[in-house]
Amino acid sequence: MSETATATEQEKQGAIAVDLDNLDGNLVQEHIEIDPNANPMILSPVDDGKHRVKLSITEDGWKAKDTEGASPRAYLGCKIQGVVIAEGTKNHNKRVFKSVNTLVFDGKSELAYILAKALGDTPEVRAEVGRITNYVDLAKKFREVLAGEPIVQVTTKWSARYNSAPKDAKAKYVTALSGQRNFPQDGQGGYSPIVAVKGVGDVQALAEIQDYFADR
Repeated sequence: MSETATATEQEKQGAIAVDLDNLDGNLVQEHIEIDPNANPMILSPVDDGKHRVKLSITEDGWKAKDTEGASPRAYLGCKIQGVVIAEGTKNHNKRVFKSVNTLVFDGKSELAYILAKALGDTPEVRAEVGRITNYVDLAKKFREVLAGEPIVQVTTKWSARYNSAPKDAKAKYVTALSGQRNFPQDGQGGYSPIVAVKGVGDVQALAEIQDYFADR
């Protein structure tokens, strides 16, 4: 990589190369306090409840798949993320994730449901979504709307899951514990997202999206 290219990358990242031997800690004004007992790898999920979030599709993009069985159906799937909007609280900027797809069962589609909520969930919006007649157009409309990072409301619930299947076998996920208030207390007025499962070890909870609502 050229020096010019390196400098450009540093400008993008807002960082510059330094020589630690030329830095003096005595001149640093910022004071940090470290708790050596705290595990920085344990990230507490957003609290159970209802939250305003800014929705977008993750960088993983779209994947084409087929259902299993005698009559496979083609569909598209992606992963969405919601960034919590709750300034001044511990939940602000926390993220929730969900995998969604274009499959429709008995007229029901989670992806279309989210799309309607993101567009305001009016009768006109529902009619517009109902006029989509193939999964590719549904995916394209979803991509278009989420590119604008719409704000919706979601309800979330802690859930600790683990894969109980033997090694090299098809994954089989089991719920060890769900519901934030059912997890161990953390000694600071809250709850620890870690639950010990016999024969498995520690399993960490994630905040799972339970439902979506238009932001009104």
